Amino acid sequence: MMKKVWISGFLFLEILFSVITYFLYRTDKKRAIRHRYRISEKTLLIFPWIFGSLGALFGMFRYRHKTKHGYFLWNNLLAFLFQMGIFLFLILGFS
Repeated sequence: MMKKVWISGFLFLEILFSVITYFLYRTDKKRAIRHRYRISEKTLLIFPWIFGSLGALFGMFRYRHKTKHGYFLWNNLLAFLFQMGIFLFLILGFS
């Protein structure tokens, strides 16, 4: 029973923060096009680690935003792998 709660909570956080992160990338791209005040790179690099890695990856490639910056790609991929490791632990290793 407790295992289902942890998995459900993880999936809820993953979806919530991925949507938020996706819209952060979308907003930053639109502001960049209009030469407006931008979302800081620090924010765009931190949010993938707060369960938003899928949203960051989708946002990067959907809007072609920050794709030329290798550290963004590696940051988002590492955050994704870390979160998938947590997910696998919850499914397989949690008793």
